[in-house]
Amino acid sequence: LRDCSDKRVLGVFLNLNFAAPFFLVLLWLRPVTKHYLTVRVFSGMQGPIMTENAFDILRILLIVVVVLLRVALMPFYLQSYLNIAERRVQEQRREAGRITNRDLQKKIAAVFYYMCVVALQYIAPILLCLFFGLMYKTLGEYSWSNIFDTTGVIFEEECPVEAKPPAPLGEEDSVLRSAQEITLAIGSLKQVLTKEVARGVFGFATWWICFSWFSSSALGLVYQSYFTQV
Repeated sequence: LRDCSDKRVLGVFLNLNFAAPFFLVLLWLRPVTKHYLTVRVFSGMQGPIMTENAFDILRILLIVVVVLLRVALMPFYLQSYLNIAERRVQEQRREAGRITNRDLQKKIAAVFYYMCVVALQYIAPILLCLFFGLMYKTLGEYSWSNIFDTTGVIFEEECPVEAKPPAPLGEEDSVLRSAQEITLAIGSLKQVLTKEVARGVFGFATWWICFSWFSSSALGLVYQSYFTQV
């Protein structure tokens, strides 16, 4: 924000980018959002605003939007970090005393050496949040068209798993036999890890990633605002 103080529109997007994970966390709190959108019937309406399936897919869509926003603003954050080197030089000029060229070069080079770590800290929560969000959609058997769902009914096609794998073409074809056994094992695993289980597991994982994401950002803001000045 210090480097973009003269750009109000960019400042709005930067503040929105910081608060976006907090709004994603609120979407998983039933009394705050889900109850009002999927359960409560407001006056003048015959039913709730959204079905549960539409609300779930809305959360996933908002995760994708937040990820795209964060990726679009990534160059500004990295450039702001690189500007630390310039501020260190300016602070050194205001300080009394002397410093060798080697020490000054170390102070400036340390900023660039840490650049990869900063980029990783920025992009890792984005990838984790996007990964768990898409796994939540895929294994939860959601569809993007559920956002327009008004009935809450999803038509599903059952695909029963065979009791035993079909006989391989030949006794020597061990590769085909192994592939058939793996396919049968995956099919049996799907009968245990149903969509209800996947929705619960990946829904909680997505919420936890968003909560950790915002918490770490908030703690970093508090540290940079108060403790670095001590």
